[in-house]
Amino acid sequence: MVKASTYLTLAKTLTDEGKITSYDSDVVALQDLGTGRIDAVITDKLVGLLARNESGLKIRAVGPVLQQDEMGIAVQKGNTELLASIDKALDAMIADGTYDKISKRWFGENILGD
Repeated sequence: MVKASTYLTLAKTLTDEGKITSYDSDVVALQDLGTGRIDAVITDKLVGLLARNESGLKIRAVGPVLQQDEMGIAVQKGNTELLASIDKALDAMIADGTYDKISKRWFGENILGD
């Protein structure tokens, strides 16, 4: 668990507070998972996938997603032209397979719709 993590409240509902260990980063927590000092890490799915793929950590997701966080692109309120352009570009990337290719390159799977 990262210090001041948004997952702290969730962790407290899943285990005794005294069993929760805080870390300076998700990656450090995930690295410690392999040592056996901790049993599990609650982190964002994309953080876990990147840590596994880039650092070669022997970790895997277990069980269903505990909390769904939505990602977005910030656009200044009222800038409908930019918003429409972004939506059009994303739709085109999804339709032609570019999104899938990028997603698999960086995360090892298509993250769209998870």
